[in-house]
Amino acid sequence: MSAVIILHLSKKLAEQLRCDLSFENFHVAQPGRMDSWSADLFQLQGLGSLALVMHDASLWPILITLAGRKSYADFLQELLLHIEASYLSIGGNFDRSNLTVVATRRSNRRIIGSMNEAKYLLEHRAASMVENFGVVDWVAARQELSQTPFGAVEGHFPDKRFAQLVAKEMHRDS
Repeated sequence: MSAVIILHLSKKLAEQLRCDLSFENFHVAQPGRMDSWSADLFQLQGLGSLALVMHDASLWPILITLAGRKSYADFLQELLLHIEASYLSIGGNFDRSNLTVVATRRSNRRIIGSMNEAKYLLEHRAASMVENFGVVDWVAARQELSQTPFGAVEGHFPDKRFAQLVAKEMHRDS
C-alpha cells in the first residue's frame, strides 16, 4: 500500500512550478498531521528564488533552491530527498519510493502566518550573512529556523517537535 503526503502550495509557488493542483478548491485539515507539508515561494533580491517548506505538525523547515528547477516534478524529487534526509537524521524511516503526493492550495492561516514569520527571519539572516561573509549559508539559516519556536506549534521548537513526532510515529508503527 502506498503512503500519502499532502503538499499545500502557495499560489505563487504552484504557478512558478506549473503545478496542477490535485484538488483545486478542496481544503484538507492540517493541524497535527504527519503527512502534511506546506510550501511557499521565497524570493531574495540578488539571491534568487527558494521554496520554504514546513512540516505542518512541527514546522520543521526545508529550503530548496529553485534555480534550475523549472517543473513541479523536479521540485518534488528534491523535496522528497530532503524529507527523507530529515527523517534519517533523527533515526526515522521515510520511504519516498512508495509514495503518492497530493498537491492542494494552502489554507491554514496559522501555518501561513508562521511561514511568513520564517521568511522574514530568513530575509534578515540572509542579509546579515551576505554583509558579513559575502554568501548565505543556507544550511545554517535552516538550522536556525529549526530552533525557532513559531506560533502554529505553540511553545515547541521545530527540531525537537519533529523528532518527538517521528519517534511517536515509529513507536506506533512497530
